[in-house]
Amino acid sequence: MKRNLSILLVFLLFGSIFIVAKPKVTIGPGTGSVNFRVPYHQNYNRTLFSDTVYIMTGWYFVDSTYKLTIQPGTVIRGDSASGGH
Repeated sequence: MKRNLSILLVFLLFGSIFIVAKPKVTIGPGTGSVNFRVPYHQNYNRTLFSDTVYIMTGWYFVDSTYKLTIQPGTVIRGDSASGGH
C-alpha cells in the first residue's frame, strides 16, 4: 500500500512538470468601449490551432471571400465584458 502511494506521488510530481499552459491569443478586439465595440471583420484566410486558447472579444465576422479554419480540439473562450459570451 505504501509503495503504491509512493509511486503515485512520484508520478504526480514528475507528471506535473510536463503540463504546459497553452498560449492565449485575443482575436476580434474591435474598437470602442466595453459596452459597445465596433465589429471585427476578418478579411484574410485564418487558421485557429488546437495548441492555443483564443479569447474572442465582441462580434467577429468572416467576410464571404475568406475562410476561417478551426482545428479539432481548439478552445475558443468569450470575453463576457465585451459581450462575446
